[in-house]
Amino acid sequence: MMRSRFAATLEALRHRFAAKGVVLMYHRVASEAIDPWGLCVCEDRFAEHLAILKQDFHPVSLQELLAGARRRRIRHGSVAISFDDGYADNVGTALPMLLSAGVPVTFFIATAAIDSMEPFWWDQLAWTLFTPRSLPETLEIRLPGHRRRWELERGAQAVQSGDVVDRPWDAPPASRAGLHYSVWGFLRELSDADRRVALAQLRDWSGSQRPDGRGMSLGELRRAADTPGVDIGAHSVSHPNLVGIDSQARVNEIAGSKRELERRIGRGVTAFAYPFGDYDEATMLAVREAGFELACAGDPGAVSSRTDPYAIPRLAVGQWNGAELRRRLTTLLQ
Repeated sequence: MMRSRFAATLEALRHRFAAKGVVLMYHRVASEAIDPWGLCVCEDRFAEHLAILKQDFHPVSLQELLAGARRRRIRHGSVAISFDDGYADNVGTALPMLLSAGVPVTFFIATAAIDSMEPFWWDQLAWTLFTPRSLPETLEIRLPGHRRRWELERGAQAVQSGDVVDRPWDAPPASRAGLHYSVWGFLRELSDADRRVALAQLRDWSGSQRPDGRGMSLGELRRAADTPGVDIGAHSVSHPNLVGIDSQARVNEIAGSKRELERRIGRGVTAFAYPFGDYDEATMLAVREAGFELACAGDPGAVSSRTDPYAIPRLAVGQWNGAELRRRLTTLLQ
């Protein structure tokens, strides 16, 4: 018993003082007036982030970081950058900055967005609900087999300052931010086909226009894939909640995105990122059986030799200055 307890204590100490790395999760390098989920980091801030990474840490590729974890040879302070979804500005804005700084990157692509020239559904929803115009008091979405209804409090029919909040799930239900979070949760669980119908009804209801922020074109994707220091990973086909769909649909989304990307860029794709960062045992198994070697989640944490390669933690990066990024990375690496 004493030896077992000593061994456990020793192992805990080894883990505490073992070398660690961090994976950063970005979505866009852009400036948008409507950004309720904080997906955008402006160019100036991103330039600060790259400078801090070069000065105080060790930028590496995601594959290199995980290879080091497997061999128990992580260089302490290693940081890998990843981008989710596959926005066009990843190539147009972020990539030239990454190349100039000599920092590698992994772009995780939702394949249905390739060449679609349409905004992602969560951006369409945000612009529908937060564009400065008066909205009808009642929203109703009708889909085959069911319908949902929401009520806006009278004062929320016009956009107010503070309507976009840092924690959407804490917003009052009848406020615009509360309505946004509720409708977002509803759309998140729909099939891609039903979600398109619902979005059309939302646009008709609000009279809003479609926002910018499209996915990559095929040419942009191939240009990124052919760039040294860039790895392309899969992010499902239509960006569903993989935990909430049936097993065959889950396989189609995971394996289908791998096949489509490999066909499009002409080489193997071995990394996956869970949409919304959500996963369970069945999802991890489906990713492994599809032939992926690693998968990234959305929970913050450090990468070490004990990290499950199919549940890699990532730090979601906000509109922070360089000092704030340094502070957060230093905390995770302790």
